[in-house]
Amino acid sequence: MRNILLCGVILIFFLILRFVKQKQITGFGYKSKLSMQNLTTWNEGNRYVSNFIIVGSLLSILLGFILNYMNYSNMYIVLYINIAFVLISSLFTELHLRKLFNKDGSPK
Repeated sequence: MRNILLCGVILIFFLILRFVKQKQITGFGYKSKLSMQNLTTWNEGNRYVSNFIIVGSLLSILLGFILNYMNYSNMYIVLYINIAFVLISSLFTELHLRKLFNKDGSPK
């Protein structure tokens, strides 16, 4: 049950990140060399990565409730799925940012 709660906290964190446009680059968000070039790349990176993590967290929570209902004893699978979504989302976010922006952060 703790893993489901952790996925819920992650979901809330990324919902805030998704819908709140930041006015400056802070420690709260997706950090990479390209995403921190300027405020436009920062907000786009945060928006894009949040979409992935929100879906992953919702799937993890749903799977956690299903496994809990079936009395499945090993709930760490829920956490592993969420970690996999974080890693995959980082890769896709970097590809997305490189498609939209040059290395200096200017739009293509």
